[in-house]
Amino acid sequence: MQASYYRWVLTTQLALLFFDLFVNTFAMFFRETSMAVLILFIFQGVFQLANLMILFLAFVNTYVFKAGLIRVLLRKFRFTIFVAIAYFGLTVGLSWVAMQDLWNDSFVFIWSGGYTAFFVIQRLMSVVYYWLFKRSAFRLGDPRFYRDSEWLRKEASN
Repeated sequence: MQASYYRWVLTTQLALLFFDLFVNTFAMFFRETSMAVLILFIFQGVFQLANLMILFLAFVNTYVFKAGLIRVLLRKFRFTIFVAIAYFGLTVGLSWVAMQDLWNDSFVFIWSGGYTAFFVIQRLMSVVYYWLFKRSAFRLGDPRFYRDSEWLRKEASN
């Protein structure tokens, strides 16, 4: 992979992860204006999907993908893809539950049982999501993905 392309992919993915961390940390500080919280939640979801799309675009740039061995990439990154989809679903669920209460009254105590469960599970999953995406971004810099090698032949035969 060209260094400039890899730098762009890595920088963009890390920036999107930092935005997600920002929203997870500070979104409820803007609860007086529920529209601001809604906009933050929308951008959070869009950026999560963008991060997943960038990962798939990075796959397309690999020799493994160009050789038609997509299953090798999917096998190597399947847990990252699964966690990203699950985390997106949890984020949408948490946002939906939070906005249900905020639209009615922005100063209401929203820590109901459902919200607390979504909050804890989503925040725990966010740690796994951040770690896996950072690891995947760095892992895609491995030269083995960009040239023919004995490793690739061995992986393709499995």
